[in-house]
Amino acid sequence: MVLACNQIVNLACAIAKAPGMITQAGQFFNVILNELAELNDFELSRGLWTVNTAAPAGVTTTSSIPYYNLAPDHLRVLEDGVFYLVDGVPMTLIQKQLSEFDQLVNTPSIQSQLLFYAVDDSSSPPTIMFWPSNSAYTVNVRYIRLLPDIVTPENSSAIPWFPLQQYLIDELAARMMSVSDDVRQEKFHDKASKLLRKWLIMQRDMESTTLRVKLDRNRFGSDYSSLKDTKAIGSGFG
Repeated sequence: MVLACNQIVNLACAIAKAPGMITQAGQFFNVILNELAELNDFELSRGLWTVNTAAPAGVTTTSSIPYYNLAPDHLRVLEDGVFYLVDGVPMTLIQKQLSEFDQLVNTPSIQSQLLFYAVDDSSSPPTIMFWPSNSAYTVNVRYIRLLPDIVTPENSSAIPWFPLQQYLIDELAARMMSVSDDVRQEKFHDKASKLLRKWLIMQRDMESTTLRVKLDRNRFGSDYSSLKDTKAIGSGFG
């Protein structure tokens, strides 16, 4: 049985023996959902945003490189999540820190395919910049969305976006116990944390059965062709 937000809030308040505090429980409910989105990269919170580099939003003050607005709900870029197509061939950009990006030479004479990007999270919405800045492409940005708060969850019949509802009930009950000085707070928080940990492990196992160790593309390039060949065959044999 899938529970609506108001049902979860009422259950948590009953468990915490605080049935008259549903307004406070609704506020805690949104805090919990926000923490889940901020601290985890869930598949269900992934989004795709496109940027047309021929139409910048403005120009940076440090290097005259134009910037482009990201999605209003942008939280962070996924690893290797910025790419564009050239005749159907995907070209993945390399991320730079802003301090590194500011040191890149940018003149009108530099015209080539896009190589690097940097994200500035200090603005709202966040912005993205590309180097070189004299090329026109449609760039795809795969990112994690900051999902919106639920309006008055204590009265809402909407289904929460996070599917592990027993975690929501136990963790919300623990938050309410912190208000009412209930000695069971730590017990319910630990129970919820263990349940969430098991669920996260299962999600990662479903995404991939192997782990990859990757070299930094800022240092070794995108295809590792600059690495020394240590597997030469022929010498020392026969």
